Amino acid sequence: MAHKPAYFVPDSMSVWNLLREFRIRKVHMAVVLNEYGGTVGIVTLEDVVEEIVGEIFDENDSKEEIQKKTGYVVMRAEGIYDVDANTSIDQLSEDLNIKMPEGHQYETVSGFVCEAFGYIPRSGETIKVVLERENREDHDDYNNGSESDRQEENEKTQIFKLEILAGDARKVSAVRFERINNEESSLETNGVARLVPKFKKRKHSSDDELDRREGNEVPFHEMANDDIMPVQEDNPDQPSKQ
Repeated sequence: MAHKPAYFVPDSMSVWNLLREFRIRKVHMAVVLNEYGGTVGIVTLEDVVEEIVGEIFDENDSKEEIQKKTGYVVMRAEGIYDVDANTSIDQLSEDLNIKMPEGHQYETVSGFVCEAFGYIPRSGETIKVVLERENREDHDDYNNGSESDRQEENEKTQIFKLEILAGDARKVSAVRFERINNEESSLETNGVARLVPKFKKRKHSSDDELDRREGNEVPFHEMANDDIMPVQEDNPDQPSKQ
């Protein structure tokens, strides 16, 4: 039985060019080489298609293999969820009825957790995070010192306790999300990572004065006499000093 010779491609080849070469050569696999001729790995037609259209599953994929690729969210009890770190942020937001901060740079729960901790946490570590509820309405003005506003914020945000179920120095594998009653855990408590967008605070005259003084921008009429340097006018009848 004749065997086809191995097909080699550079690691710099684009996905679309590789797909075209697969179709022309009628092959389904290629060996990827770096610029020095060393073997980087093997790429298949399925890898190329999944890179273009997303994950592909068939009847041969087990439930464990599918969960490993896409992640999972399992409700263990009321308000308690075990989440695989590979789960997408969109799926987590939908299952937990929360909204993630705008402009985030992560796509999976693993990236979200690392941003909340500020580092790669290990198994057993915990942290509390404040997240925005999905049904929240935006408000342009918010007075942080008002008790009614704090109560209103409690109704529009949700505190979760995150516990790392599995992880090591390189990555996070599984996380437990436990919903906490906002009345039992104040938003101002130390150790709570605030991940909701900040409200716009009303500025008062005292705030404006503080901002100007911090920027060394003090109006002339507010300056003390000692801060004003006298200006000496030239007298044509007085001889100039050498």
